[in-house]
This record gives sequence, structure tokens and C-alpha cells, in this order.
Amino acid sequence: MILIVNMIVLAATLFLPDGPGPYFKEGAFVTYFSSFQLVLMAALAGMIFWLRSKSLKRGSSGSGSVVIWILMAIGLLFLSLDEVFLIHENIDFWIHRFFQMEETGLTDRIDDLIVGGYGVLGLTAIYIYRKELKRF
Repeated sequence: MILIVNMIVLAATLFLPDGPGPYFKEGAFVTYFSSFQLVLMAALAGMIFWLRSKSLKRGSSGSGSVVIWILMAIGLLFLSLDEVFLIHENIDFWIHRFFQMEETGLTDRIDDLIVGGYGVLGLTAIYIYRKELKRF
């Protein structure tokens, strides 16, 4: 269903007079649409956490496995905020200003390193909680 909605949005932008370009720029329609989808996924992960937590008895051996769902909810909410407020895109500017560093080609890539960090953290969590995820 999500894929169909995404295809409809993409197709709609193709037929607009300006073409798709203006709608895919930072801060344009697709940014907010993407952020909305991330919020929905965060809500879904939060609901799964809540339902799984309720279904487990206190102190049961599987209770730690539900942590992945709350981690996913928090991570997806953060990604939604990052999408709208350009957090990782601006971190290199903040670091340059805070440390009074001159911007170089290397230090300008700090935001890329941060995105890579998101990926490493996400993959690590998925690996640690893979048994819980395989169940679903």
C-alpha cells in the first residue's frame, strides 16, 4: 500500500507543469511527505512495542527483545525531524562554528559520516535483535 501511494505521488509530480524537480528539493512537498511517512512508521513501531510489552509477562526471558521496537520508534522519529530540520546537513556548519575550524573538503563531509553512523547504529540494532524481527 505504501509503495502504491509513493508511486502515485511520484507519478503526480511527473505530470505537473514544473515537472518533478521543484517537489523533490529540500523543504519541498516530498520532504514533508517523507517525514510524515517516517512518523507513521515510528507510530507503528511504538504500537508494536506497546502490544508486545503487554503480551509478555514481567520478567520473562523475551522481554528484552521488544526493545528493538522502541529503538525503531525513536530512531524513525529522529529521522523525521532530521528530514524537516536538516539536522545532519547542518552539523558540519555547527562543528565548524563551535571549534572555529576552517571548512575543508574533508570537514565538509562530517554530515556524510553522521549518516553512515545512523546506518551502522541501525544495522547493529537489527543484528542484536534479529530473533525478534525474524518472528515478525
